[in-house]
Parts: sequence; structure tokens; C-alpha cells
Amino acid sequence: MNRFGLGARPGELARVGDDPRGWLRAQLSGSDVGTAFAGLPTSAAYLGQYYDLLRARRDARKAASGVEAAPDAVPAPAQRRFRRQLVQEAVLRQQVAARSTQGFAERIVRFWSNHFAISVDKRIAAAFAAPMEREAIRPHAFGRFADLLLAVERHPGMLLYLDNAQSIGEDSRLGQRSARRAARRPDARKRGLNENLAREILELHTLGVDGGYTQADVGELARALTGWSVPGPREEITDGQASVFRAEAHEPGVRTVFGKAYRDAGAGQAEAILRDLAVHPATARHLAFKLARHCVADVPPPALVARMARAYLDSDGALPALYAAMIDDDAAWGEDARKFKTPDDFLLSALRATALDGDADVRLALQLQAQLGQPLFQPRSPAGFGDIADDWGGPDALFKRVQAAQALAERAAVASPAALGADVLGDGLAADAALALRRAESAQQGVALLLASPVFQWRC
Repeated sequence: MNRFGLGARPGELARVGDDPRGWLRAQLSGSDVGTAFAGLPTSAAYLGQYYDLLRARRDARKAASGVEAAPDAVPAPAQRRFRRQLVQEAVLRQQVAARSTQGFAERIVRFWSNHFAISVDKRIAAAFAAPMEREAIRPHAFGRFADLLLAVERHPGMLLYLDNAQSIGEDSRLGQRSARRAARRPDARKRGLNENLAREILELHTLGVDGGYTQADVGELARALTGWSVPGPREEITDGQASVFRAEAHEPGVRTVFGKAYRDAGAGQAEAILRDLAVHPATARHLAFKLARHCVADVPPPALVARMARAYLDSDGALPALYAAMIDDDAAWGEDARKFKTPDDFLLSALRATALDGDADVRLALQLQAQLGQPLFQPRSPAGFGDIADDWGGPDALFKRVQAAQALAERAAVASPAALGADVLGDGLAADAALALRRAESAQQGVALLLASPVFQWRC
């Protein structure tokens, strides 16, 4: 529960008992969050609101033209409402994780969210990180990787973040029209092919940096992906339809990726390529290594990674087979199998241990998480946040964890820190640590000592 899950809540270790693998296997069909996310805006709704905000800003600037320092030039109420929705979604996401009894399944969702990272510091994608997780990742994280891959790459969050929404083929109808316009007007902006999404699909999402692809493969995949876009500001956006295929932007012709030719089938051309990439041996190795590194150790046993990759390929890319191969392997349970907690891990496990899951508690934890260097959905890179101890274990970071532990301890209602430590850490709580908790001058000091203790910083 502490290594593969998100940390134990009071009483959970006792309920799992002596069958931790059974607890993990029971979650191979995914996490049931019920109606927790019901009523949140869809990506289509967020896209419409984003365009409305842009139009309101434009109109306000026009109205304020020539007015010195016009404070009403930006529609503050609309901006505040938009941001309030995003904050509400972030809080709810953390509450679901803090309260869940299916910590392993929730960890898997978060693993894929970081694997397919988009960063909210890019304004145009800021509204779509959390919706992409619940609309594209959560429904497919326990199915086949090909379906997960397609759902993510088609999502407006990924299309906007990696600039594919504006990518057009040079020989497409839109490309030829753009070229003619540029010939008539040299100052006109010429739109063209953008390779960002294709490159990250190959390097990060599927094969891996050593997966054997070439620059030619990147270009060919980028051409196949032309036309995958989102509705524009002047188009009608129907609920649930936040991405579109623009045939007029699609580069015509056969595309060749990894030596295989794919006929021109519109949107189906890139889909066929992605489905083949999903079950490529390099993809199997890449995914197996990343998952083992995330769950088992910074340098996972090569034999474990190989067995996981084989299980993935033998199941035609079924993700539960990948997860099962890991949790059923004794190498995942050895003494060397442990992970230093990321700030997100640390704070979630602290919230769970202390049963702090109210709105104010979660908001505080999100602020602390940003101070610890892992602001929610803001890795500043398509590669996502780092996943090894060296990324998070510096002296300044550890001091900030002590401060965070103190801040949370002040809110926790705990009668016996020593009993809580034994409850949520089990055998992981050493005798000297238990003694220190019993000798704490106050319950709050004891909780702070528990959360800041070395053993609490590790998933082991």
C-alpha cells in the first residue's frame, strides 16, 4: 500500500492484512471513482469558455483603445470564474486520491498523466491538463495501450500543447492556399508542418529515445498527423466534440514509418501508425522500464523489465498484463525495491495518513507542493516530472519538507502520533522512531516528526 499505492490511511494496512498482492490484483480493472467528477466542465466546454474569454478581451481592448491605463480592458469576472473552475478541478482531483481505497489504481492513473505530460505554463493548454486525465487517461489506463495512446493524442490538450492543431501539410489544400497567399503577400504568415507532436510520440510516448526511429520517421508521422486539430473560435463546439479532423489540412499520399507504408486514409492513416507503434518491441521495453522505475526502484532489475515487456507483447499491449507481471514478480518486492517520494507522493501520503482531505487542507497541500518544486500539472516539459531520488532529494528540498510537515501537523487531529505511525507504516516504523513519537512534547509535534521522518520520505 505504501510502495505501490499512495500511502495508507488509518486502518488500511490492517484491512489488507497478509495479502498485499491480492489487494493489488483486485485493482487491475481500474479505480471506481463513482460520480466524483460529475458536473465538471468537459474539454469542449473549457474550449468554448477559452474562446469566449479571448473574444471578451479583444472587445474590451477595443473599447478601451486610447484610454490611459483602462482597468476594465481585461474582463476580470470572466477570468476569475474560469480560474475558479480550474482550481476546483485541481482540488477535487487531489481529494479523490486522498480518499481512495484503491491507491494502486490511482497511482497508475497519475503515472500515465505524467507519461503523457502537458504543462499548464503554456497558456493555450492550461485548461486541459486535468480534463485530459479524466477524459482520455482514466477511462483507458486499464485497457490496451493503443486505445490510451489514441485517446491522448486526439485530445485537445495534447493537440494544443504540442502545436499539432495548427500543423498543415505542404501539399494539402490549406497548404497550397497558404503558399499562394504568401506569394502574393510576402509579409503574410505561412502556415506549415509542425513536428512537435510526432517527435514526442516517438521519443516519449512510445518507442523511447533509443527506440531506433529516425528524423525521416518523425517527418512522416508528422505528415500523417496533419489535420488532427480542434474546433476554431468561429466554429460551433458541441459537447464532447473538442477535437476534429480537417481533411483540407491533411498531407495527401502514402506515409512510410519504420519501413512500413501506410495508405492515405485521412485520420485513419495516423491511427494505423499509432496502433503499430503501441505494440512495437521498443515501446514494450520503454513502458516496462518507466513503470518499473516508477514503482520499484530508480534502477529497476533488467530481468524484471524484460519479463514485463514480454507480458505486454504477449497480451498485444494489454496494460493489466503489464501491471500484473510487475506485481507478481518477486523482484518487485525485494529489499532494494524502494522509491523516494516525489513532492506529490509525499503530500498525498501525508494527507491520507492524517485524514486531512477537506477543501482547505487540499488547497494548502497544493500550495506546499508548488513550494517543493512540483506545481500541479506544470513540469515545464513534455517529458514530465523527474522520477528518481536525485530529482527531489536536495538539502533545501528536505528542509522544505520539514516545514510542510509542520504546516500539515498543525491541522491534524491526532491523539497518539506513535499509534498513527504504527497504523500507517506498520513494520516500517523503527523502534527508535516510535520512541521519538511517544516522547514528543505535543501531538502536533509528534505528527510533524512522523511526516518529516526519513522512513516517511520513502515508498518502501
